[in-house]
Amino acid sequence: EVHAWIDMMTGKPSAVHFSGVLKIQNNSGQELKELDIKKIKVSQRGRLVYSFKPVFSASSGISRSVLPGAPKLFKFNTVKGLKRTNELNIEDPVSAVMSFGSGNKYFIYSIDSLKIEKVY
Repeated sequence: EVHAWIDMMTGKPSAVHFSGVLKIQNNSGQELKELDIKKIKVSQRGRLVYSFKPVFSASSGISRSVLPGAPKLFKFNTVKGLKRTNELNIEDPVSAVMSFGSGNKYFIYSIDSLKIEKVY
């Protein structure tokens, strides 16, 4: 479950937020030690709009390790949000590519057509 939303409250500059909960399944035969999200790249109409490293943590407990064959929930967010850029059209959906790493192993997860919700 991934969300993109923009804070439209009056009196302050609008900020774009990305947050979510991801269920990550370890299908390898080895433990993924201290899994981390390296970067999220957000694009719209084929153009890069944002590239950032969010806050990333396990939903329960403090360990970010994932045992073989076991799923684990992780959450991520941008905390204070990202400054809205002129390149972002809040009426159009965005795509996100998330890069994860554990030791010398890297994984990619992509999401297309993520609608930007407006929060007043």
